[in-house]
Amino acid sequence: MATTTNEKVVICIGDIHGYINKLKNLWSNLEKQIKPNEFESAHVIFLGDYCDHGPHTREVLDFLISLPSRYPKQSHVFLAGNHDYGFAAFVGALPQPPEGSEFCSTWDRYKGCEEVEGWYKGPGYETMHVQGRRWGGEYKVKYHVSVSSVYSSRSTFTSYGFPHGSHDFIKAIPNEHKKFLANMAWIYEQEDVCINTNEGTKRCKLIAVHAGLENGKDVEEQMIPLRERDTKIPRLTALSGRNNVLNMPEELAKHGTILVSGHHGKLHIEGLRFIIDEGDGLKRNTLAAIVLPSMKIIYYTLEKQIKPNEFESAHVIFLGDYCDHGPHTREVLDFLISLPSRYPRQSHVFLAGNHDYGFAAFVGALPQPPEGSEFCSTWDRYKGCEEVEGWYKGPGYETMHVQGRRWGGEYKVKYHEDVCINTNEGTKRCKLIAVHAGLENGKDVEEQMIPLRERDIKIPRLTALSGRNNVLNMPEDLAKHGTILVSGHHGKLHIEGLRFIIDEGDGLKRNTLAAIVLPSMKIVRDTDAEL
Repeated sequence: MATTTNEKVVICIGDIHGYINKLKNLWSNLEKQIKPNEFESAHVIFLGDYCDHGPHTREVLDFLISLPSRYPKQSHVFLAGNHDYGFAAFVGALPQPPEGSEFCSTWDRYKGCEEVEGWYKGPGYETMHVQGRRWGGEYKVKYHVSVSSVYSSRSTFTSYGFPHGSHDFIKAIPNEHKKFLANMAWIYEQEDVCINTNEGTKRCKLIAVHAGLENGKDVEEQMIPLRERDTKIPRLTALSGRNNVLNMPEELAKHGTILVSGHHGKLHIEGLRFIIDEGDGLKRNTLAAIVLPSMKIIYYTLEKQIKPNEFESAHVIFLGDYCDHGPHTREVLDFLISLPSRYPRQSHVFLAGNHDYGFAAFVGALPQPPEGSEFCSTWDRYKGCEEVEGWYKGPGYETMHVQGRRWGGEYKVKYHEDVCINTNEGTKRCKLIAVHAGLENGKDVEEQMIPLRERDIKIPRLTALSGRNNVLNMPEDLAKHGTILVSGHHGKLHIEGLRFIIDEGDGLKRNTLAAIVLPSMKIVRDTDAEL
């Protein structure tokens, strides 16, 4: 049955994957950044995947098991991730399947993969769930030097002092760890969770499940086997799915339900669909949590993100939008202007954002338009908006670019306000293109770049600086050539292939400011200094 929060702070913590230091530092940071009385009584939901990848699964479980006694006023939910499910299946901690069925009946779906995936065939395999056999097995064909099995579970065996696939490991698992694995929830539902929105604080139902729920299928039917923890199912899409569970089911969207998951290797917030898994099981990545109702993202970050000699000679690209929203534009510009003299061995690129373009237009800092045209010729496209948007009409407006007039105006109607990169295949050299918003798919990339290179200000609005959905994704032309395309502007951190969007701040004081470092792909945030 769903529970009620009574306006408690709700904390949802992403995939930990055996990194105890990340977990401890994140917990410490949560304790520092949330008011003591709120943290003391918080409702904490762990989104699953506590094991594998990282070296300290045993210590992670010890830490999690200790929380109820250390923080008795808190409530804790430990969701099962697909890795934890495999772990539990291997050590015999899954509930027995219903209706007298046997775990071996789950093998059939994956039978064609048994040889290649090298399923576990040691003592007790005959009565083991398919995911336990896959978790404890070892690839016959090596796909990658660091990946030895379907679940990359070698590190979990090692954390308990056993070689990968050891049957003795099963007998040596502490009883409290087996109990923890046996008691994991597969789905969690909670009524009346408070969340801050542009329209004020709302109360919503919250559903937490490791991967998500499928769109186009009845939500209630999907939730029944999760509530009942039905182990006769070979693979649970809600714990293991990818693209098919990424988005918000329409049924939940209609009812204003929050759906929160980990699993997908990214931080993605779209409406009430929250994916909190920036770590993706990788040592170099961070561990994050979301706090409700504030919607604040709190991070674990590495103490030293960049080696001193690498930082000293780094090539730093600022993606634009230095002004507006926050109160310290003047200080921001002073800081940026000081960088070349303070860090003479670095190189710096300061891209224009759409806000900066408007600022420059207003103060007369744009280059003059080509071919003898006048700035006032840029007004026509937006002419119908002049009155509503309250364009600037003060001294000098007659010779001002439209974006300067818009930037300096006030609404009459108020509205709510050769680059190296590390990959799984090793280090690659790629071309990098940085532009504030992005480039459109389906249009010739070179043609889009000409007015940007020439800084052609006769164009009323530059989509590459101001576009939204039409410039969000990677143009096929660039994807084919393995080009990195990096932007800000979109109010989120999103890394998909070589398309990087680095704008976690979104102009909001409560959000963090982030940078991506190449070739390491590390994310560095302004919250680092707090750890």
